[in-house]
Amino acid sequence: MNTTSTQALAIARPIIQGLTALNILYGVGIALLLSTSFFMQGWPEGPLGFDLVKMHPLAPLGLRVIVVIGIIGAVIVHLILQRLLAIVDTVRDGDPFILENAQRLNVIAWGVLVLEVLRLFVIAIAAAVWESGRLGGFSFAPWLAVLMLFVLSGVFAHGAPTSSERCDMAIAVRLDELLHARRMTLTELAARVDITLANLSILKTGKAKAIRFSTLEAICAALECQPGDLLAFDPVLPAEE
Repeated sequence: MNTTSTQALAIARPIIQGLTALNILYGVGIALLLSTSFFMQGWPEGPLGFDLVKMHPLAPLGLRVIVVIGIIGAVIVHLILQRLLAIVDTVRDGDPFILENAQRLNVIAWGVLVLEVLRLFVIAIAAAVWESGRLGGFSFAPWLAVLMLFVLSGVFAHGAPTSSERCDMAIAVRLDELLHARRMTLTELAARVDITLANLSILKTGKAKAIRFSTLEAICAALECQPGDLLAFDPVLPAEE
């Protein structure tokens, strides 16, 4: 993992948390707008400043339906952001290739799909009660994103069961203990030794079947330890498997 990726990962969590807060404010705001519309006289021509109903009689109903769709969209976005935050946390912890992340990606893919369908509904409603073409049209980009998310979810689901199997050898890897003692994350170590987070995660969780001397040297240099601090022979491990 390069320095840019490490920096991006470091700011990902606060950005997602900020987006979550903004999305909650958005959802509350449009919910208040919907409730106010039933009690405000002269809605919506009053707030808009012109008589929309005279030109488009179905506009008030259409606007309320669009606001309801907006509330539903805010709930879906919240679910997406929460799962994205959980994925980021697993990356920070050094073990992103798990079945739970495949399930999270699947939920995100369905969420993005539903959001795009809702967007098309809003366009159709606007065209029916107002003017066609005002809110854009069909785009391939969101559907391509949905397809990529489903493919990525499948990749994680396929790889997770295999990666969850520990190597059947009596070699214990103490990388987790060394990182904890030095107050270092696996992401930071990956940046220092120029090894992918995925490969370090496999090593950390005891799933690696081999390790290069160059990799061992880089890790020992970064952690200021000896190979014996990182690896240990434990004949009990195969029996425990």
